[in-house]
Amino acid sequence: MNKRGWLALILAVCLLALTACQSANNSEPFQVVTSVNQLPQQNVTVPDPPALADTVTYDFDSGDYDPASEEDPNAEDEWQELTFESTVSSVPTPAPIISSAYAGATPVVLDPIDKPTPTPAPAITITDFVTYDATKLSLSFDGPVGWEVNDLASDTFILTNPDASVDYKAELVVRAVAVANAYGEADMKKEVKTLMNNLKADYTSFSPTNTAKRTLMDKNGIYADFTGVRKDTGASVWGRIHLTCINKTLIVMRLTCPRTYSETYKDTVYSKFRHTVKFTR
Repeated sequence: MNKRGWLALILAVCLLALTACQSANNSEPFQVVTSVNQLPQQNVTVPDPPALADTVTYDFDSGDYDPASEEDPNAEDEWQELTFESTVSSVPTPAPIISSAYAGATPVVLDPIDKPTPTPAPAITITDFVTYDATKLSLSFDGPVGWEVNDLASDTFILTNPDASVDYKAELVVRAVAVANAYGEADMKKEVKTLMNNLKADYTSFSPTNTAKRTLMDKNGIYADFTGVRKDTGASVWGRIHLTCINKTLIVMRLTCPRTYSETYKDTVYSKFRHTVKFTR
């Protein structure tokens, strides 16, 4: 080959190399990723979710919900080894129906069924009476035989049971006080309440009843009862105040006794006084 032939061959090779370099320069350069946000976006096709089964709504409060409906009947029991046999029925036992006004209340001790029976107080009898003359009051009445008399005050006559075997000695107090005006029913009720209030100071607890009407010395009268615990001895006491107003004279009777014997004293001492008291002049 002559020189011209070699030269033409070299020029052809150079031209081919130059064309290859230009093609390489025109291609897209590599991308350098500097952060996650700079990643090239790709269109990813997400398949449609499978169709869901129909949803069943249960009313839990109505009792139609069955937890077993959530289980797969064909699934194996993975906790077979932890299953224990039981003789208890799987059917829930309905709660008993309690038809009581106090259902759900805290049980209380019934009296006297569940509580120890207290030792009854020894019975007392008051059968013997004698007439007592309260000369300063111009009154007389029947009272128990042997009771101690205190008539030192000009307007008060006191009988006291001398029996020291009880925690409180019964006492019958009678007063006759001149008043400016005749007392009506409202005045006598007010007087009874005042006398009750005056007694409170001697008791740690004191519970009076409402007032009620009852004759005394064949005239309209007012009375009320009370119970209380004495401050000095701690004795439990029952009492009654009964008064009436006759010819501008206020007649007041107060009977107190151990609370245990209140019925006995009402039926004997109080009843005897009420039916026998009278003016002596």
